[in-house]
Amino acid sequence: MVCYSRFERGSDVLGTLQKAERNLMPVIIQAGVADKALFELEKDERDEAGGAVISLNVDGRPLRLRLNFKAAARCDFQEVAAMIPQRICEFRKHAARFDERVEPVRAKVEARIDRTGHGMRLVSFGMEPLDVRQAFHWCEQRLEAQIEMLDHTLAPEIVSLPSYTYRRFAAGIAHLQPVQRRRAAMAKRLAEKDAVLEVDTLTEALIAHLGQTLPAIAAQVLRTRGSIGVAVPDVAARAGSAGQFHFSNADGRLVVSGYISPAGPRVFLYGNSLTIDEGIDEDLLSDLKGKALSAFITHPASDKARIATSRVSGDKRTTRVNLRTRRRMIGLGEIDAAA
Repeated sequence: MVCYSRFERGSDVLGTLQKAERNLMPVIIQAGVADKALFELEKDERDEAGGAVISLNVDGRPLRLRLNFKAAARCDFQEVAAMIPQRICEFRKHAARFDERVEPVRAKVEARIDRTGHGMRLVSFGMEPLDVRQAFHWCEQRLEAQIEMLDHTLAPEIVSLPSYTYRRFAAGIAHLQPVQRRRAAMAKRLAEKDAVLEVDTLTEALIAHLGQTLPAIAAQVLRTRGSIGVAVPDVAARAGSAGQFHFSNADGRLVVSGYISPAGPRVFLYGNSLTIDEGIDEDLLSDLKGKALSAFITHPASDKARIATSRVSGDKRTTRVNLRTRRRMIGLGEIDAAA
């Protein structure tokens, strides 16, 4: 079974995938390993060139093989297909020993996630897809944990965590934990307030300055799950990308990015942080701490934030300024009322 829904219709990747199925399926069936119900060919999300993962059910165990389309293009699919029975034979020969290696690690990883995962869930655990051209070695095969967690829009996503030992998996999980904890806490706060996003006063003022409405921008961001660009009146034509502000969903917050001052020194805003293309005198920055941003930058929205902290880069070429703003929730009713 080929998961065509994971590919764009008419794409080169889809065409190659269909060709792969036609050439590989007879070999798989002839080997007595799988039929259409036990054979799956899906897109390899980590291969930007458009590779695929062949998932085989071998004696009740999953064997996952990676097929790089660039490599496949350089050789006949029959040559690729001939490698599959070799991988199956190697896998069958050492499957029991591989199970003995995998199971203790899986149990520890699952327990770690359940204990400290803040809502993360282990979806699957086993072998990382193996390049079809490489031999299977039970003791050297890298493992992979597929973990469900919240993405930057607070929607569920599957994250693949590859490693060899529990110790390294634990380190990877520890890296994911604060991200999941922050996102889960935000999702809970939004749900309690029947809200969809959090917004700060600076972002809200910038939206008004652009001649837009907050509900309209928020609704677009929620629909696209990416970022949307809004041109600055009378600036975009002469400033190119510097004449746009972009709005996105960053862990449940409506975040703005763009040049709040496109002329030199340019000042780039992202969320509650400014990056200035110049090293500002530190005594001046110290004097500005706690004051409104309008004391430093002239902009119609600059009175909606205050300067919290600042730091000049080591090479004295840029300055980072962190801002303090008030925040509020955007209720679902606010979006619906504007629809």
